Amino acid sequence: MNRRNFLSRVALGAAFVLSGCGLGPDPTPDYRYRLTVEVETPEGLKSGSSVIEVQTNIAGEYSIPTPGRVSQRLRGEAVTVDLDDGQVLFALLRSDSEADWAKQVMFLLTPSVRSSDGKN
Repeated sequence: MNRRNFLSRVALGAAFVLSGCGLGPDPTPDYRYRLTVEVETPEGLKSGSSVIEVQTNIAGEYSIPTPGRVSQRLRGEAVTVDLDDGQVLFALLRSDSEADWAKQVMFLLTPSVRSSDGKN
């Protein structure tokens, strides 16, 4: 078997294997939200904001090892609030106790909606 024939068979096999991995159009929407932090200071209310993007992906039905797995990717920057006297407050997107809260905040705030058959 010559090299070209071998490479074409490998490419064809890879195409069949990857076709079940959900490489087609992704039905889950990405979303962005503005995270605003307000701080009361003796001089008055100070605020800062940043835009956070969450990309959600669902693995294909035949993906290995976890078909249908939902994964999220967070992009954004910490919120900075300019205080007086050149001080800056940073509100981080993760903490020791809840590393993924910035990804989950929209899911936590979304109200539960019943389907037409009465189930959640």
